[in-house]
Amino acid sequence: MGTEAKKILWIMNTPLPGIMDQLGIQNHHKEGWLAGLYGAVCEHAPDLAGSIKLAFPMNADLLKQKLTYHQKGYGTYCVNDAEYYAFPEDTAHPEVRSDNLEQILSELFEEVKPDLIHVFGTEYWHSTAAALAAEEKYPVLVSMQGVVDACAKHYMCYLKESDVHRRTFRDWLKHDSLEQQQAKFRVRAGFERETLERVRHVAGRTSFDHDEVLKINQNLIYHHLDEVLRKPFYETGERKPVPHSIFISQGNYPLKGAHLVLEALPIIIRKYPDATLTIAGDDLTRNRTWKEKVKISGYGKLLRRLIRENDLAGHVHFTGSVDAEEMKQLYLGAEVFVCPSSVENSPNSVGEAMLQKTPVVASETGGIVDVIEPDTEACFFTPGNVEELAERVLYVMDNPGEASMRAERAFSHACREYDPKRIVDELLNVYTSCMDAPCVQEE
Repeated sequence: MGTEAKKILWIMNTPLPGIMDQLGIQNHHKEGWLAGLYGAVCEHAPDLAGSIKLAFPMNADLLKQKLTYHQKGYGTYCVNDAEYYAFPEDTAHPEVRSDNLEQILSELFEEVKPDLIHVFGTEYWHSTAAALAAEEKYPVLVSMQGVVDACAKHYMCYLKESDVHRRTFRDWLKHDSLEQQQAKFRVRAGFERETLERVRHVAGRTSFDHDEVLKINQNLIYHHLDEVLRKPFYETGERKPVPHSIFISQGNYPLKGAHLVLEALPIIIRKYPDATLTIAGDDLTRNRTWKEKVKISGYGKLLRRLIRENDLAGHVHFTGSVDAEEMKQLYLGAEVFVCPSSVENSPNSVGEAMLQKTPVVASETGGIVDVIEPDTEACFFTPGNVEELAERVLYVMDNPGEASMRAERAFSHACREYDPKRIVDELLNVYTSCMDAPCVQEE
């Protein structure tokens, strides 16, 4: 069955960047790979692109302000013959369950009458609400992003107990200590479980997510579907690495392991005193003004303490918010990219580094080993082992020729793995398979 005459409804966690620009909403550069996928569909399968409708969550007040509000509870926005849909959700608190969202989405589905609903991600309540609203009327395909249950279990990323229990004034005021953050992830893991228990089709890309989703629902039909990365990364830039420079793509919560790299950095500096660490994103450690002192989080205070106690102030730099092109330059300027997370499914950051021929050191966890080959394409370390992390980084710095050869092999792998045309063809096949199958699971 072809998809050209069918209607596909995408349910995303955030509007595409182009839609944000049109609506005058600040772009936080989250889930930019979805823009990459949509762009690839427009380029390689224009008939399919014409059949796709986009829906996303928005703060209720912003929805009413920016879109045409319907009494049924959702909003619409039309531009260039394209119609977008937004539904109300507390986007600042993704652990909050909205009792009326199921009904709103049911009304939206009746309006669109999609032949297939494609839900991207399992970490928000709207994913569960969509599965409930679809009932047996519409087939639903859920794409795994992270595996939220695993993220909840590994959230603390080998922090000491004393650090886990500390909280700042900001944490107390916002009910957002590290322990409370982990509890919120457990709530979201419950959303994930309920979503996967109620749908028939799931798309993933690693042996890790395959095994995890089938633990929840062994009757799921699992489809392999790779991800398209953000467009700028498909043009490999000229590498001009700063000697002994390390780059990590995120450091705003424990799961991503920034504290592990800070603990490893003194070991690296003993051999290379000019070694530096660049962390993409806002500086959680800011503590100069009264306002910054009040706003600092428990995790930010931990990172600040590690920097102070290890005399790392001149060696650590936070970039602030960066877009895809700026991220690309950060990869090109780094001697080594480190992915220190306690668990990941298939981190796009590793794929981005591969396409820029940046040597990779990664934690051997989750689905990362399906993304980049151990030994031949990357150096791996045991999750949480700071000494081993430092050893692998030093090995890359000590052996630039070998690191370059490893990065070249990783680049060739990434060109195949993230090829947009191949992935769009894969998407078409998955859609056809989902729409050809009956909606109801067999008992």
